[in-house]
Amino acid sequence: MKKYEITMLCFIFILSCGVHLLPLTQHFVWGSDSGEYYVLSKNLYNSGHMENAYEGWGFGYPYFPGMFILTDVNAMFFGISIFDALRFTIPLISSLGVVFLFLIAKKVFKHSSIAFISSIFISVSMPYVFPTSHPMPGAVGDLLMLMIFLMFLKARENKNFYILAFIAMPAIAIVHHLSAFLLFLSMLCAVLLGNAFLKSWRFNLKYDLLLLLWTHTVFLVLWVFMGGAFREMIVKVGFLGLNPYYIVLLLYLVYPIIYLFLKKNMLSRFYRYRAEFIDRKLAVRRYVICVSLILAIFVPLLFIPIPGTSITLSITQLLFFSPMIFIFSFSLIGTKIGDFYSNCVPMLGWIAGITISLLAGIFVVPKVLIPYRHMEYLLAPLSIAAGVGIIYLIKSYSGYKPKILAFAIAILCIFSIVTIYPEKHVMAGFQEGTSEKEFESVYWAQVNTGVYASDHRMSSMLFGFAGVYATWDTTPETFFGTDKNKTLEELAHAKAPHVERTVNYVLITDDMKSGSAMSPLEPALSITPASESKFLESPFIKVYDNGNVQIYKTGL
Repeated sequence: MKKYEITMLCFIFILSCGVHLLPLTQHFVWGSDSGEYYVLSKNLYNSGHMENAYEGWGFGYPYFPGMFILTDVNAMFFGISIFDALRFTIPLISSLGVVFLFLIAKKVFKHSSIAFISSIFISVSMPYVFPTSHPMPGAVGDLLMLMIFLMFLKARENKNFYILAFIAMPAIAIVHHLSAFLLFLSMLCAVLLGNAFLKSWRFNLKYDLLLLLWTHTVFLVLWVFMGGAFREMIVKVGFLGLNPYYIVLLLYLVYPIIYLFLKKNMLSRFYRYRAEFIDRKLAVRRYVICVSLILAIFVPLLFIPIPGTSITLSITQLLFFSPMIFIFSFSLIGTKIGDFYSNCVPMLGWIAGITISLLAGIFVVPKVLIPYRHMEYLLAPLSIAAGVGIIYLIKSYSGYKPKILAFAIAILCIFSIVTIYPEKHVMAGFQEGTSEKEFESVYWAQVNTGVYASDHRMSSMLFGFAGVYATWDTTPETFFGTDKNKTLEELAHAKAPHVERTVNYVLITDDMKSGSAMSPLEPALSITPASESKFLESPFIKVYDNGNVQIYKTGL
C-alpha cells in the first residue's frame, strides 16, 4: 500500500471515530439497550460463563455473547471498567468498518480515489453511522461482515484467506445473527454470479462451496441445536408448513446442485451477459431514475407504516434523508460502470444477497427479518457503487464542471454529517441517549430496590445498572392512560418484562414526557398532563425528584 493510501485510511478512520463517539459528548450513555449489554458483560466477567436464564427484555442476547466477550477483553486489556469499555471501545472498534470498506473498494476497482470517496460516503451516512455508533452486537457484526467479505474476495489470489475466513465465521455467528445471515446470503449470491460470468472464479468453486457449507454448519449448530429461546423463535417461523429444522437440513442438498449447475456453466446456455458502454447522458438519466425510484419508495411511507413496524415517516424525516438519497443515487451509475471490472460481479452478489433478505422481510417475515435494519448493511456496497458513479461523472466533464460537481458532493457530505444524529422529534420520538441527571435516578433505584415501570430506554438502564426488574413495553396504560384504576390494575399484574410482577415504583423523566418508547417497532407517544396528573393522587406518592426525573411509589 502506498503512503498516500495509508494517509487516506488514517483520515477516514479518524473521521469515523469522531462521528461514532460524537453522541458521548452530549449523553452520559448512548444506546437505549446499553443497560442490558452492560449487565450481560458484567455477569460474564464475574462468573466466566454466560447464563442462558436471562430475565431482561432481549431474551436472545445471551445466545450471542461475542460482543460481551469483546467488552470484557477490552476492559482487562486497557485496565478500565466494563462500563467504559462498553461505552468507548465498542464504538471505536466498529469505526474500523470504513477501513475494510476502503480495502474492498480498492480490491474491486483498483482505484484509491473510488475507495476513498466510498468510505467518506459511508462515514457520513446516518443509516450506517447511527446504529453502528451504539455499543451493540450489530455494530460489531457489521464490522466482521465487512472483514470476512474482504477475506472472501482476496481468497481468489491467496487461498490462505480461506483459512482466515473459516476461523472468523464462528466469531460472527456468536456476535450477531442478522450480520451473519446477510454475510452468508451475500457470499452465496457472489459465488453464483461470479462462477456464472467469470471464468477465474471457477477455479475456486470447490473452496467457495466448502466455505458456504462450513458457514451453514456453524449456524446450524450454534443457532438451532444450542440456540435455546432464540431457537424457539426461529421454530415459530415456518415456511409452506415445513418445520424450519427440516428446511435447514434440506438446504444441504442444495450444495451439490449448485456445484453441478455452475460446473457445467448451465446459466450461459440461457443467458450471456455483455457489458455495454454508458455515456454521460445515459449516466445522468440513470441518476434521475434512481432518485425518482427512491422517492417513490419513501413517499408512500408518509402514509403507510414502515414494514415490520407501526411507524410512518414524516416530511421532516424525508428531508433529513434527502442528502443520503442524492448521494446514493449515484450507485445506479456505478453498478453499470462496474460491468467493466471483473470483481464487480461478486459485489453485485453482495447487493443481491442483502436485497433478497430485505424483500423477504417486507413480504414474508417482517417481524424476524426487520426491513429497516437492512439499511446499514445495504449502504456498504451501495456506497462503493456511488463512489464509482461520481468518479465517472467527474472525469466525463471538462473545464470548471468537475469542480462544481465535486463541490456539490462535498456540500451533500457536510449536510449528511449534520443529519447523522437527528433530534428526537425527527426520530419518531425515540431517544437513544441518557443524561447524567437521568442516570442519577438509576443510582437511587440501586438502593431503593423493587419493580419499576418506565419506558424501554430507562427500563434498560434500571435493569442493567441498578439491578432491578423493569417493565419495558408492558405498561402503556400507566404512561398514556388517564384512568387511575386501570393504571393500578395494570401495575398490579404487569410483566417485568416477561414474568408477572407487582410494580412498586413508576419512573418518569422530562424527556419521556415528550416521547416514551415502549417498543422499538412502535412510535414513541407523549405523556400528556392528564396522564401524568393521576400520579399526584393517592395511593401514588412522589419519593424522588431531581428536577429531571420523578419517581412515584405505587402503594401496591
